[in-house]
Amino acid sequence: MYINDTEIEKGVSIPEGCPERPTPPWTVPKGKVGTSFISKLLVNNFIELLKTRNRYLEVGSFDGIAISMLAEQYPDKDFYAIDLLQNDGTGSAGCLPYIIQNNKHLDNVHLYTDRSQEVMSNWLGNEKFKVDTAGMFDIVFIDGNHTYEDSLVDMCLGWSLLNENGVMVVHDTNQTAIGVCYTAPLFCKLIGKEMIKFHGEGGFIFK
Repeated sequence: MYINDTEIEKGVSIPEGCPERPTPPWTVPKGKVGTSFISKLLVNNFIELLKTRNRYLEVGSFDGIAISMLAEQYPDKDFYAIDLLQNDGTGSAGCLPYIIQNNKHLDNVHLYTDRSQEVMSNWLGNEKFKVDTAGMFDIVFIDGNHTYEDSLVDMCLGWSLLNENGVMVVHDTNQTAIGVCYTAPLFCKLIGKEMIKFHGEGGFIFK
């Protein structure tokens, strides 16, 4: 696993933090730690999409469960995650100890710990990054800050980082209390694409 382009040792001790929240109404996969929920069905959709695609970007990794499951399934493919992390588990940002615990054994996971807009903007202006990654991304999963403004910017930047024939997946478009359910239809209108809804949990947008 790499954090901000620095490889960490597989045997690194995990800092304390991110205590378990009240027992969630779902089961954390065996061998993983965390409290987030990405349905097994959505993970299986990613696994299917990755059969013909090589680079995956996850904006908003939280505890790193989903990306670790995908990276284990495809050790020959590259997985990138962005999250504004914290250690105490009290807010909505990702939790570094959980992400390390779930991904420390993986050589194909790259984590960047900053605001998603900063990281993606830097990538777009960095020719070396484009060369090092042999292009950009084939799948971009948007699950970061769910406010109207931040989710729209994440979608716009993520779309710019997406290869031709790539696919963007937007999570939580069914939750009317958060901004992303309003920005997703607006974004689709801006780019002239339709979103394929996914069991009320999110949607797929093919480039």
